[in-house]
Formats: sequence, structure tokens, C-alpha cells
Amino acid sequence: QNVLPYLQTARSTGLLTVPYSPAAPFTPVDLADVAAAAATTMADTRHRFATYELCGPELLDTETMAARLAEVLDRPVEAAEQPLEEWQAAADLPEHVRDGLVAMFAYYDRHGLTGSSWTLEQLLGRRPTSFTAAVLRDLPASGG
Repeated sequence: QNVLPYLQTARSTGLLTVPYSPAAPFTPVDLADVAAAAATTMADTRHRFATYELCGPELLDTETMAARLAEVLDRPVEAAEQPLEEWQAAADLPEHVRDGLVAMFAYYDRHGLTGSSWTLEQLLGRRPTSFTAAVLRDLPASGG
């Protein structure tokens, strides 16, 4: 759902811009799956004090996400890296929040943010939702 706020821009400009490398790998997780996993764990005391890494079922970079958005929006969409200085100048955020995000973007550039979907699949009792399925489901709510 991190890309949903950018759908209108992607539709109008054909660009999905991020302030880190569009080649950085991610395993995006659907927030509805996170909510379902949270409900499961809160309802069962065997999960008390447990910590779980929740990751989606696909290894994707922003370039691939842009290609998937192009299919959904039925128009070309390309991934582009927004210069960090430009992002910082436009970010209307408290300085400590902005600095934290800058550090996170630097981490993405070096490592991406990936993990296994196995734990989430076990908690859900099904395969986690794909990126495209989540976008298609949430598209009307995003104004797309």
C-alpha cells in the first residue's frame, strides 16, 4: 500500500518516483494480511510475547512494481529515483522524522528490505496476498 498515494501521479506522469534506488529489493506485505495476522495472534495466548517478521510472497523492486502498476492502470509506468535532496526539500515533516526516513532510504539502497513470507503464511493459513492483488483491491479506495 506504500505505492497507493503515488497512483495518481503514476497515472498522470507515467512515473513512480522513490528517494532510493528503484532496483532495491523488497518483499512488500499487504496491510490486510498484517491485520489478519495480528487478529490471529491477539486471539491466541500461545503468541504472547512472540515477535514475527511479516513479509509478502514476492521479491520485487520498484521497477517491477512500476511494471505491475502499468498493467493495472493500462498505461506505461516507469520507476525513477527522485534525488534525495529534492525529496528532503519537499518533505513537510518534522526534522527527526525526515532524518529517520533518510537513514531508512540509505538502508534500502544498501540492502533493500526483504524476508521470508513463510511466517505470515503460517499465521494466515493461506498464501499471503500478492502485490498486484492488493493494488487491484485497494485501487478504488485510493482514488485510482
